[in-house]
Amino acid sequence: MAQAEVLLDARSFIPKLVQGGQGQYPGNPANLMGVLQDAPSSSKGQLPKRPMVRTYPVEERGGFIWLFFGSSSMPAEERPPIPVIPELESSQWQAVYGEMEFEAPHWNVYDNALDFAHIHYVHSGSFGNPDKPEILDMDLKRDTFGISGSFKIHNKPVSPLWQWTKVPFVPVQVQALLPMTSAVRITLGFGVQMITYVNTVPIDEHRSINRFCLIRNFATSPVMDSFVEQEMLKILGEDKVMVESLKPEDTPFEVSLEADLPQIMFRRLRQEWVDMGYAVSPASTTGHAGSLSP
Repeated sequence: MAQAEVLLDARSFIPKLVQGGQGQYPGNPANLMGVLQDAPSSSKGQLPKRPMVRTYPVEERGGFIWLFFGSSSMPAEERPPIPVIPELESSQWQAVYGEMEFEAPHWNVYDNALDFAHIHYVHSGSFGNPDKPEILDMDLKRDTFGISGSFKIHNKPVSPLWQWTKVPFVPVQVQALLPMTSAVRITLGFGVQMITYVNTVPIDEHRSINRFCLIRNFATSPVMDSFVEQEMLKILGEDKVMVESLKPEDTPFEVSLEADLPQIMFRRLRQEWVDMGYAVSPASTTGHAGSLSP
């Protein structure tokens, strides 16, 4: 989409294009609009007036760096909003950031994030419960920039240490936000909550990367961050094995059930924006169909 694409965890990203208000273009300073300001081999009156590098609006939100790839003439207030959630910027929640690459097209990877029926099978070794795989009471709605909703699942404590958080049903709240961001909140016993916030970004026509944040409202000491990060990487690793083995472009048709409604609704929403001309189509992805059409 022409909306912002997430690049990196801002806490580990040191900008190299912008230093002290100037960009670096082959060793020569350019301003933030990409116009050359000085060149040792030329007098200032001979410097080119046109931008030497293309520039993009950049904003840091929720611990990520976002770029807007759309029209530079579009006023900031008219751009699609950056898909952050309040918990990313709340002092009451502890956030852990990371990323994982996939040898799969970005649409396939993102489609997996909205496939909630796979929880009980692909993640049966962590929080899935294959003995009770039902997705219950699904309720979804859409607006201009995304879909949101809720459902319930039967949980299975990851280990005896988590037995105290067990509840008969786990309420799950989901958001799928343009361009390709998902946020999934689960609520366990005693108010324990976790949110997986994932941005799927294409690298090229066959590879993509998930840049994520796992946010929690319990055990908020940074001492726990390494353990939480490893758990999130374990879950994404289970997804990676499955997604990279799939070839949806070879599937002639789909059979959809109620649990597939989040995928279907988001595909339709995304296609509406594509039809309005808001898609960015890099040359490297030309001719690649990716997943099935919405």
